Amino acid sequence: MRNRTSGLITASRAELGLQAEKLSQQLQEVPGELEELTVAERAARRLAEQLHAETRTTPGVPARSQAARCCWCRSASATAACTSLTSPRSCVP
Repeated sequence: MRNRTSGLITASRAELGLQAEKLSQQLQEVPGELEELTVAERAARRLAEQLHAETRTTPGVPARSQAARCCWCRSASATAACTSLTSPRSCVP
């Protein structure tokens, strides 16, 4: 009985050691992933600002029409070149 208990404790200790090692590796990856997210957020913010600036400076087109444009082909209507405003890349052959 004592050997069995000792074996269970040893196995549990080994399993916890493996889990601790995996968690340690994951923690080491976190700063790099946070940096990647920061870069992606900046890029998304710049693109949104650029799109906002383009929509405000397009002459002769009401703001409501601009909002319905496909982000890929800039078609003003889903029935023109783009088949779906919810799936903008569907207009690309």
